[in-house]
Amino acid sequence: MVDSKSAPLRSIAARVGEGFGDEPLKRIAMGLLLAFPLALLAARSVADVIVVLIGLAFLFESIRRRRWEWLRDPVILTALALWAVLNLVVSPMAVDSAASFGRSLSWIRFLLFYGAITAWLLADHRSVRLVMWWMACVIALVVIDCLAQALSGLSVTGQPMKGIRLTSLLGTNIGSFLAKTGFPLMGLLLCVGRFRSSPWRASIVSVLGLVIFLSILLTGERTMTLLTIFGLGLVVLFVFVTAPGRRFFISTLSLLSVGVVAAVIMLEDRVHQRLLDLIADLSRFQESPYGHLFGAAWRIFLDNPLTGVGLKNYRDVCAHYTEHCHAHPHNIYLEFLSESGIVGFVFFVAFVVIIFVTFARRVMKNTIDPGAAGFFAGALSVSLFPFAATQSYFSNWPAMLLWYSISLTMAAVRIPWGEKRIAERFPDK
Repeated sequence: MVDSKSAPLRSIAARVGEGFGDEPLKRIAMGLLLAFPLALLAARSVADVIVVLIGLAFLFESIRRRRWEWLRDPVILTALALWAVLNLVVSPMAVDSAASFGRSLSWIRFLLFYGAITAWLLADHRSVRLVMWWMACVIALVVIDCLAQALSGLSVTGQPMKGIRLTSLLGTNIGSFLAKTGFPLMGLLLCVGRFRSSPWRASIVSVLGLVIFLSILLTGERTMTLLTIFGLGLVVLFVFVTAPGRRFFISTLSLLSVGVVAAVIMLEDRVHQRLLDLIADLSRFQESPYGHLFGAAWRIFLDNPLTGVGLKNYRDVCAHYTEHCHAHPHNIYLEFLSESGIVGFVFFVAFVVIIFVTFARRVMKNTIDPGAAGFFAGALSVSLFPFAATQSYFSNWPAMLLWYSISLTMAAVRIPWGEKRIAERFPDK
């Protein structure tokens, strides 16, 4: 029986991540994980090396300790099935098999990266708190850099704007970084430690969220701005449905957010121009560059319906279908459809469905703040929303950011946060 309300919570929570221990290798891997977001911002090749090293360290520990429970994770199982299909069915049939195998074989590093984060590095409260506060510092740095660039045209780190888009530390796609890391961070801030009991926590998180949202809006990244608005809508929905006492607060916050969007559009010519460009592209979507890329991907699939043209082969065959070619079709679902055919696409959709189903089950079994659950759902939606112009699922930087965001989210909902539920799941014997 659990006979107190403090010591058992700490001891039981510690047991959630037991099994792999806290040896030097784990501490090194945790250090690499902390360095990872900075590497994403400053040195993408270094970030890819970090992904590989963390995955290999996790695999080594699994072999050494004979701990393979993480393979029972439905997300891992489905991803492994997808990886097998890409290597055994799609790549051998590709237009350029060598290029396809180069991507399909190396994709395993992301699965190991996900397993390492969810089952090893972030399997206890202490590690999650450490990563949360570190990510808060990194995101604060990026936000300050973005806002400085928006006001002066030059970031604190010396980066100029790229046309009418902010660049900050990355040089481009800084809004994507803020959205895919900001949503998990906001969710964790509503879950973790002493901050959870603060009477001001909802207000503090709301202010932080608005500042991050403002930064994303100012970047001029249209797709990421729309996906962020959609993700915030999920937060509002979760709170409105499951926490009636917060309906006035969340409604007021929603109106404030709408006011921020309207003010920025009216006062900032760059953002206003990006909105006009978006409206123009949507009104003539088939003739826009994105329309050409989407259409080419669809026609490639129709000509190669079973296994597609192979991974990394879209860029080689695209010219036969449109003059507006690119390395990928700018939509991850069309990318799978054109490059892996119906076989790969079905497994990929199953993988996405399993992610959301697993997420929903863990949220329902756990004691998670409704707002936090909304932010975590928003994190998954920002990365996996089907009807959006996005970057490649296989290209190093976008793929690393996507897997990092999903891994943080799934790790957060995997460990128990509520004392009652923890005690029920791990009773003292």
